[in-house]
Amino acid sequence: MKTCRKLMEEGTPTSFATDGAGIASIISVIDDSAAPAQALTTSTQDAWQRVIWRDLAGLLLNADLTQITWNYNGSSVSGGVTVGGWSWNTATRWQLTAHGGSDLYGPGASYYFGRTTSTFSNTFFCGGNLVQTFYYNNDMWGHPNGTATRSQNSDTVNECLPVHIDIQSAYGKWPG
Repeated sequence: MKTCRKLMEEGTPTSFATDGAGIASIISVIDDSAAPAQALTTSTQDAWQRVIWRDLAGLLLNADLTQITWNYNGSSVSGGVTVGGWSWNTATRWQLTAHGGSDLYGPGASYYFGRTTSTFSNTFFCGGNLVQTFYYNNDMWGHPNGTATRSQNSDTVNECLPVHIDIQSAYGKWPG
């Protein structure tokens, strides 16, 4: 944990964008890491993972996005940036109640790591009972060979209707 750097934000965002159809979203750049020096010719890669909780009809309830960009040269990484994005369905009264992220370099610049986290809440969804979705971690690793790996851990609690998870990921910039 000594090498971890963390930026955490909590609370209700003061402003956010809406698409007019009841989906609100915010994007935040998480870039608090010092880039290791790199002497070899480098290439740049982007990769993202979006974790979405949906209702029985397949409508988005809320989502957490992690996108990373990193430089690689076959033996090390540098120049990493993590972008976090959060979306929620305002038409059904979901709210983003906490969000944040972190990033770091592995030992010897062996990988670049980006993580986002968030919590969403809703008291309308189940007739006054508090329903929450927790994105404990939405993780992406960028490797020296230009490949990426991913992991996520999320849960929704106290839901009265069936909900399910949808995970999307790809190389490149997130198209949303």
